[in-house]
Parts: sequence; C-alpha cells; structure tokens
Amino acid sequence: MPGALKDQPVLLLHGFGQTGQVWGPVVELLDGFDCICPDLPGHGAASSVEPIAPDSLVSWVLELASGTTPPLLVGYSMGGRLALRAALASLSSFSGLVLISTTAGIESNKQQANRVQSDERLASLLEDGRVEEFEAAWQELPIWAGDSDHVTELAALTRRQSTGQGLARSLRGFGAGRVPAVWDQLGRIVIPASILAGARDTKYIGESIRMNELISNSELEIAPNCGHSLLLESPTTVAEAIRRISLRLQREEQ
Repeated sequence: MPGALKDQPVLLLHGFGQTGQVWGPVVELLDGFDCICPDLPGHGAASSVEPIAPDSLVSWVLELASGTTPPLLVGYSMGGRLALRAALASLSSFSGLVLISTTAGIESNKQQANRVQSDERLASLLEDGRVEEFEAAWQELPIWAGDSDHVTELAALTRRQSTGQGLARSLRGFGAGRVPAVWDQLGRIVIPASILAGARDTKYIGESIRMNELISNSELEIAPNCGHSLLLESPTTVAEAIRRISLRLQREEQ
C-alpha cells in the first residue's frame, strides 16, 4: 500500500516476553516511517528498569512520545494495553492508534483475582529459574492454540532475551489482572484508530469488536489464518494497518 506521511514517527510497544526487535519485519515494510521500538521495562535491555506499574509505564510512554511530533502509537497484546492507557492519558500526544490482539481490561473482580493468581504462579517459576516449567505452563494457554512450530519456537527464543526476574516483575506489575479496565473511557478516543485480531483468537475477536464499537473513529480487521500471535504470523497485516492510518491522517491534513 503506497503513500505515507513523510518521516511519520511510529512508536511500537511489544507484548509480554518480547523485545523491540520483534517489530523488525514490520519496520522493514514501513519504508519512510521513523520507527521507535523500545524494550519495555522488565524486557530485553530494560530488564532491570523499575518501577513497573500502570501509572509509571504510562508516564514512560508519554516521555518517549514527547521527544518527537505526535507519533502513531502501536501496541501488541500487553503493549496494546499500555498503548490504550497512554492514549487515554494524553490524546494530544499521539496522532493515531493501532491496537493488536489486545483488550481494554478485565472488568470482573473475580476474573481479575484469578488472573493475578495465575500470573503469580508464572512469575514464581521465572523467579526461581524453573524456565522449562514456565515455558510448558505458558504454552498451555488457550490463546496459543493453532500456532505453528515456527511461531512457537520464535516466541520462546525471543523470551530468552529477557531475564526471568524482569519478566516476573512485569507479570506482577502490569499483568492483565493488575491493570484497571478502561472500557468506560473508550468513547473519549477521537484520533484515528485501527483494531486488529486474528481469526483464530476467539476471545480477542470479541474484545476487538467491542472496542471498535466504543471508539468512534476506528476500523476493525480480523486477519485470516492468524491467532493471538498475529504480529509474528502476519507482519504485513500490521504494516498495512499502520499505513492506512497514516493515509487517513494525510487526507485530514489536506
């Protein structure tokens, strides 16, 4: 898909257990864009960065965005949860929003508590160096059903770029059960938004449809032959969504 704002900055936030390098295939497809792909606190080169909590991570993202013209903000899974909250904290800091395989939060107190308990078990395995047990428990999660061996191996290899202690702190500080839901705030989002989910990712399709209904200036895309690992399975889908938002911004400026 040709066309883009000249030197359009794009701030890309990865998911849990990944690093900024996961965006490499997307960045290669975004010629003409100024892509910023940081390692989130607790991950990769930022494994020892503290604190990790919703408010501190939002401030961290806003500080990154303040160094450039308002970027397109893109987030996958955990990074999508963070992108959504950063946008709500300061809509004027961003020109557009792309949310991939993510949600506006868990609303049920019981489900939040269950998720915190589940994440604590995983965090303890990581902290104790029981990596094989963590990998087995992580891979059993239903969201990875249908992933190819290649995607599974690539995801596991990427997780090894972070320390177990860093990933444990990320689960405890910004796990889905620790982050307040923001469904009731989505109507405030007026910047152009694109919401992506994989066709196999049944749970997140529902979340994505609901977000699309609540965000007035959004578009929804369900990517065929993809699951929750959409970013790894189809970087082209992600790059094209970013280009579409850029073109919408370009038309609005004319």
